[in-house]
Amino acid sequence: MTKKKKLSKAGKLILDAIIVIALGVAGFSGYKLFKETEKYRIAQNSYKDLKEGVLVKAEDSDKKVIDWAALQAVNPDIGLWIEMEGSTIDYPVIYQNDNEFFLRHLPDGTWNEAGTVFVDMECGRELTDRNTVFYGHHMLDDPLMFAEFENFKDQAYADAHKEIKIYSPENEWVVYPVGGFVTTGMDDYVKVQFSSDEEYQEYIDMLKSRSVFSSDVTLTKDDQMALMSTCSYDVYDGRFVLFGKVVKVTKPEDKPKEPEQPKEPEPAEEPETEEEPEVTEETEETEEQEYWEEPVYEEPVYYEEQEYTGEEGE
Repeated sequence: MTKKKKLSKAGKLILDAIIVIALGVAGFSGYKLFKETEKYRIAQNSYKDLKEGVLVKAEDSDKKVIDWAALQAVNPDIGLWIEMEGSTIDYPVIYQNDNEFFLRHLPDGTWNEAGTVFVDMECGRELTDRNTVFYGHHMLDDPLMFAEFENFKDQAYADAHKEIKIYSPENEWVVYPVGGFVTTGMDDYVKVQFSSDEEYQEYIDMLKSRSVFSSDVTLTKDDQMALMSTCSYDVYDGRFVLFGKVVKVTKPEDKPKEPEQPKEPEPAEEPETEEEPEVTEETEETEEQEYWEEPVYEEPVYYEEQEYTGEEGE
């Protein structure tokens, strides 16, 4: 039986140092993990509270109703809401004059790496451009923001998610996904301004040629489109780009009213005819008196006879 060798004093010091370092690394890693999950938890709670305060259900349908006054009280630059049914994508969208601030700030301006969905600073409001570009994060191992858009790499997922809805205080649109692909932040895939129809069509064709899923939706130079950009972890500095056709929804109150048909003139009322009175004996006598008056008999005047004297009157 062999005897175990005792560690020297120096060996014990080295071992103790290794243990301390290992515990320190483990503690630091745990702290970093806590901080990572904590920021996601804060962001999730912030968006949950925001939705509870501004979203209500219509009494007569499941349609989303947004309290825009309450939403813009949080931030007056919030001008849209984006939603994809059957996913976690259900967020306010901000218009901003730069493409940096809301990458790491929540709608109320609080710093958080989850950020806020926002529209490219070169785009106009109300989806008036040929291409309106939206940015949203895809945080690793977290479903916040635009994370689920990368699921469009799976054809089955694309087939099950045919519509993305966008709302504003005045309007509503549907984006029908046409294609999507993985690229990098160095790729010049964002384009908003086009000098001609031909340039716009070339851009559409370029995007469609790179798509990793197929769609039966047509997209041409005569259409408007929306492009959603988020992170991808397939490549270094990766991006996943989803684009689709924009169709404005016509609300019932916006539909042109059908012209009223001219009404046919009503027939003129016939003049009322006086009813002939019933003929009775009394009526006959009255009518005879009305049209025939009995002659008045005047008695003759008689003069008194005077005695004749034979003399002429003076």
